[in-house]
Amino acid sequence: MIRFVLNPILLIMSILKEIPKLIEANVISQSTADDIIQYYNSKKQASPNKLLAIFGTLGAILIGLGIILIVAHNWDNFARPLKTSLALLPLIIGQVACGYTILKKKSSQAWREASVSFLFFALGSCISLISQIYNIPGELGSFLFIWMILFLPIPFVMNSSIGSLLFLMGSSFYAINIGYWEHPDTISYWYILFISATLLFYLYQIKQKPESNSISFHNWMIPLSLIVCLGTFADSHEEIMYLAYMSLFGIFTLVGSRDFFTKRSAINNGFKIMGWIGSIVILLMLSFDDMWVGIRREIYDYASLKNAPEVYATFLTSIIAIFLVYQNWAKNKLKANETLFFVLILIFLLSSQSSFAFILVNLLVFALGLITIVSGTTQRNLKLMNSGLLIITALIICRFFDTDLSFVVRGILFLSIGFGFFIANYQLLKLKKHDA
Repeated sequence: MIRFVLNPILLIMSILKEIPKLIEANVISQSTADDIIQYYNSKKQASPNKLLAIFGTLGAILIGLGIILIVAHNWDNFARPLKTSLALLPLIIGQVACGYTILKKKSSQAWREASVSFLFFALGSCISLISQIYNIPGELGSFLFIWMILFLPIPFVMNSSIGSLLFLMGSSFYAINIGYWEHPDTISYWYILFISATLLFYLYQIKQKPESNSISFHNWMIPLSLIVCLGTFADSHEEIMYLAYMSLFGIFTLVGSRDFFTKRSAINNGFKIMGWIGSIVILLMLSFDDMWVGIRREIYDYASLKNAPEVYATFLTSIIAIFLVYQNWAKNKLKANETLFFVLILIFLLSSQSSFAFILVNLLVFALGLITIVSGTTQRNLKLMNSGLLIITALIICRFFDTDLSFVVRGILFLSIGFGFFIANYQLLKLKKHDA
């Protein structure tokens, strides 16, 4: 991260050193040189601010944790009024710091993010300490819920990206605790409110600061949170969640294909990467007939499905994905790989009660691999072509687990795949060299 911030600074310094030589060689005029210096000086000032924001936030977190540890060491020796005062003190300090930031509108971004980070941990420590001091009973889930509810407006009020990311992590941890650790007693419905608030802040940030680093972090953290937390809505019909996850990955792929993401580097497009990989993983899992045995059993038990949370989750994600498909189709920007979830829904509806569903999924994965290889070859794209080869390789490996092929045949297949990778890459590099 330090290197990421410092590299632009070093580049600016090297450019500024060359300007006198360019003036002397009459390559640029003095006025042009002054404009260049002024431009890069502004860039030079912005880069340390990013570094200051990073370490300021980290420092605030460490200070908050250090105070908690020091107080905890002597906690039992304090009287109850003193304990209450110490519990409230970090929260008051955090609120004062945030209030100062709001009043001083020109305060630095580093101070803003540091004060919000400190307030986040101060709020959590205050809730837990007050509960301990006055012996207020409660589970971890209720503690996290109160913490997130109280902190929810802070990222909006403070316009804090770090606050939004901390809130997203906290709300994800709340959903994991409620949906997995306390399962099957509760379903994390409040997570819907929390992730909606995060998405609202994310969309606001896209309009205000589309080029900021916080957008890149959100591009990865939001889909990761949704992937982990969607499973918390599974109750007693887990097999239905395959459709919900497939629709979710379809949403990611469709969102990642928007113009905002296509104009940026692939590493910043967590939606598309996770959507693509996730879709392939789900299809490979459903290429086993044993998976469809459980799905067929759930379909036959129709009466218990009517009020199942898995059905609601599947319905909601599918509706959103279909709406996004319609939008891309209306703009003539719809691609075949963006409709994989829809094809799986059709297979599920038409063939889930027969023994042909897994065969259709195998054919779909194989066709997808071939199409990807052909597209990569046509576009002279090594990454795309190799991803197609990996899809077919993964499908072949999956078939090793449910077939009775001998080790010799399996070895020959692996050798063939290896040679296929080598030949395909060699031929594509040769074609690229010829085109150049």
